[in-house]
Amino acid sequence: FSLPEALWGLLPCNILPFLVRRVGFQRAYAMTLSTASVSAADARLSGLVDEVEGPHGQQLRRLLGRVTKLDRPTVAEAKAYCAGLAPIPDTARAHAGEVFARLLASPVVRTRIDNFVHHQRMPWEG
Repeated sequence: FSLPEALWGLLPCNILPFLVRRVGFQRAYAMTLSTASVSAADARLSGLVDEVEGPHGQQLRRLLGRVTKLDRPTVAEAKAYCAGLAPIPDTARAHAGEVFARLLASPVVRTRIDNFVHHQRMPWEG
């Protein structure tokens, strides 16, 4: 997992509110600015993922054995209840769109995108 948007001159505006809620502000902020990949082990330590599966899929089979026994209304109630415990403001979506559109209009970002589309050159390739 990584957030490479800053290498393009953009920000991961749409995912950041959810990432902040999941891993905390400082970790999400550091991931945004570092653009570095997060290993599975580090993702587990930071709370980005709940489980890291082994080579034989035993944890996944155990989890599927339990969650497939939950009824849909219970899952829906759990999602709604937990979203209410850590709400993302309604203004976050509009703000994300505004910031992303402003960044996307930047000549630097447009050049980076153009270089990728026409020359398959990533921004970090010089």
